[in-house]
Parts: sequence; structure tokens; C-alpha cells
Amino acid sequence: MRRRDPSKSLARARVLDVAERLFHERGYKAVTMRDIADELDIRQASLYYHAPGGKEELYAKVIERSMERHQAGLQEAIDGAKEEIESQLRAAAGWLLSQPPIHITRILTSDVTSLSEAEGERISTLAFDSTIGIISKTVKAARKRKELRGTPHEDIVANAFLSIVDGVWYHADVQQLKGTKEKMAKDMIKVLLQGLRPKS
Repeated sequence: MRRRDPSKSLARARVLDVAERLFHERGYKAVTMRDIADELDIRQASLYYHAPGGKEELYAKVIERSMERHQAGLQEAIDGAKEEIESQLRAAAGWLLSQPPIHITRILTSDVTSLSEAEGERISTLAFDSTIGIISKTVKAARKRKELRGTPHEDIVANAFLSIVDGVWYHADVQQLKGTKEKMAKDMIKVLLQGLRPKS
């Protein structure tokens, strides 16, 4: 059996780390193979060793790795919380806020439209299943426990939740409100679940 060269594994991980950061910061369209190579301080041709199919293949590898991490992390956070929707959403938000922002809306509406049709569909399904799908199942289970009313559809609630987390990232980082991400997420989850109006 042939042993893997650890230096090659480290080099591959470094390429994927840098590519992931750039794709997440700027989006698929705005990043070139030259940008990634420059950031790594390597020749552009060297990137094709890790992704012979070029930028689309590299993006797909990055998203696959990222979404596998998000799926496992979100599920573990939710499973470790109390069986109660607010606790589960707070645990999911806590995990998401401990990671670099994923910009799921941009991935699903902008990045995938620049890929081949088949790859765009595959990445859309993967991104949905790894994030929105997990939150959606959590909301559906809360409905079965009679914690929530029947409308809106759980996918809409999941999208709203992920948009809230994106908004928390924006306000905490762009507006430099440091140390408040968890509190902001907690407050916005309450709004999502209970609304803004006082109870009658």
C-alpha cells in the first residue's frame, strides 16, 4: 500500500485554506487563479496540480470541504442543545458565529450561476442540505413538538435564521461592535420566534 506524502497533504490543505478564504471574502466571480497563487506565493500553474479542472474544480473542492464542516458542526451543536427550538437555534448560531461567515445567499444566488449547470446544481444542493436543510429539519421537529405555529414553511424560517446570522456578522464586524455577536444573535432569535409585538 502506497503511503501519502504528508508534505503534499499539507500543501493541498494550504491551497484549500487560502482559496476558501478568498472565495468567501470576495465570491467566485471576483477571485482568479492568479489571486490564489499570489496569496500562496506560488506559480499559478502549480494550482493545477491540486485542481486540474481549474477554478471551478478548486471552488467545488473548497465548498465541499466547507459544507461538510458546517453540516457536522451545525448538527453537533443542535444535538448538544436542549430539545427546545430557542436553545437549538442559539447553539446553531453560536457554532456559525465561531466560523468564518459562509455567505450562503451569495453562494446560492451568485456563485453557482457562474459554474457549469451540473456543478451549479450539485453545489446548490450541497449548500442547501448542509445549512438550510439542517435548520429546516430542526424547525420541523419543533413544530411536531407543538412549539411553533404551522406557518411559514420551515425553509423560510431557516433562511431567515441564516440571514440573521449573516446580519450579526455584518453589524459586529463591519460596524465594529465587538463582543456582541452572541447577544445580538440571542436577541434576534427571540424576535424570529416571538415577534416584536407585545403579547395580548
